[in-house]
Amino acid sequence: MTIRASIRAHRAPRPDHDGGAPAALVFEGVTKHYGSAVGVESLDLAIPAGELVTLIGPSGCGKSTTLRLAAGLERPNAGTIRVAGDVVADRRRFVYPEQRRVGLVFQDYALFPHMTVAGNVEFGLDRLGRGERRARTGEVLDLVRLSHLADRYPHELSGGEQQRVALARALAPRPAVVLLDEPFSSLDESLRAQVRRDTVATLKEAGTTGVLVTHDQTEALSVGTRVVVMRGGVIEQADTPEKVFEQPATRFVASFMGDADFLPAKVHRPC
Repeated sequence: MTIRASIRAHRAPRPDHDGGAPAALVFEGVTKHYGSAVGVESLDLAIPAGELVTLIGPSGCGKSTTLRLAAGLERPNAGTIRVAGDVVADRRRFVYPEQRRVGLVFQDYALFPHMTVAGNVEFGLDRLGRGERRARTGEVLDLVRLSHLADRYPHELSGGEQQRVALARALAPRPAVVLLDEPFSSLDESLRAQVRRDTVATLKEAGTTGVLVTHDQTEALSVGTRVVVMRGGVIEQADTPEKVFEQPATRFVASFMGDADFLPAKVHRPC
């Protein structure tokens, strides 16, 4: 497939609010360096509640760092991070991962091998009473259609079933946002598409905001309601899949998200 579109200067929009409910996740001027290496630089991004955003870019572009900053696994050097309107990181404040309203699905799922499916899902519900934990576990297992496997152990499940358990565990505490770090990369091609559809459907049914890191262009364009393309720790473009593909904001986006034709041209009559 070929992209033929005008390339225009682009700057990532600053987070804004419409006066209603706060965005599920907001980055304002967030910077993270690892020594002399740049993780992210002056990152501005607002993700409204209920949106499913995909982060994509080449290795080292900052997408995983962005996820880790949101989860509280990294401290920013500068800037402010908000979850559901609450500041979770700035120059003076840092909220630890377990105290943020954030769910995280790791690339390898990170299920506890000695716990059953139900036990894994219950793990983050220790603040609830026993009856409430069981009820909530049943709800999310119904949501991912795994109630019949509640007493099995992770090694007794397929890769797709393990992924759904990890998603159920992330959803159980009712987070403001669920972060997914390349959750389908370990699945074979035939299974990946089905599990991806199931995951998107589950997030929509739960009404949960999702941020998914991927290296797959097709996945980014087909899953996200908005696609964020990153390079060198900055956002090159954040827009709908249609606009990212058909109206790339920079030459990099055009070449990275598809096969692009570039033609030399001169402007004789500026608009």
